[in-house]
Amino acid sequence: MKALIEFDGVKHVMEIEQAAEIVELISKYSSEIYRQEWQRGDNPDIHRVYERGPDEGKQRLELLTPELYAMAKLAGKGE
Repeated sequence: MKALIEFDGVKHVMEIEQAAEIVELISKYSSEIYRQEWQRGDNPDIHRVYERGPDEGKQRLELLTPELYAMAKLAGKGE
């Protein structure tokens, strides 16, 4: 079975163990959250950096079954 992990809006396919390592590294070394709040009109955007709370910044792995992986691999990139 494969795992999907999303970065910058793109889902990357990898082995579950590799994806778990990435999630573990992010959880281990990321102690702060950055957020940019878009403002309407001429107001400047607000940029915030703050300590990550226990329920913030959680990573999630999405699993890709062998059947779905094979079907998607066969379909390829598309036009």
